[in-house]
Amino acid sequence: MKVFIVSTTFLGLLPFYLEHFSWFLNFSSFEYEKIQIAYGAIIISFLSGMQMERYIIKNDVSIFKLSLPLFNSLWGWSYIFNKIVSESNIIITGLLLSLLIELIFQKNLLNKWFIKLRVYVTTLAIISFLV
Repeated sequence: MKVFIVSTTFLGLLPFYLEHFSWFLNFSSFEYEKIQIAYGAIIISFLSGMQMERYIIKNDVSIFKLSLPLFNSLWGWSYIFNKIVSESNIIITGLLLSLLIELIFQKNLLNKWFIKLRVYVTTLAIISFLV
C-alpha cells in the first residue's frame, strides 16, 4: 500500500507542472496558470478533508483543531474573489499551512515516511509556482 500511496502522490504533482508539457498540449500560458491555481485549491481542500477526518476518527473535537483545516480550505478557494493577494501566493500559503497543520498538530497521527513524503511533495508543488 505504501508504494501505491507514494506513486499516486507523485503523479498528483503532474498538474502543477503542466506547463512543462506544453509541447504535448495546446493551451495558452494563461490557461496553464489557471489550471495550476484551481488544482492547487482542490488539493488544499482534499488535504484539509483528510486532516479533519483524522481529528474525527481520533475523537478530538477541539473547535480550534477542527477549524484550522476548514479555514485553510476556504483560504485556498479565496483566490476566486481575493484582489489583494495574488492567486499563486494564496495557493502557496495554503499548501504550507496544510503541511504545518500536519507537522505541528497531527505529527503523532502520521507515519514518519508519510510526513517525509508530504514535505517533499509540498516543496515540489511550491517550486512549480516559482519556476
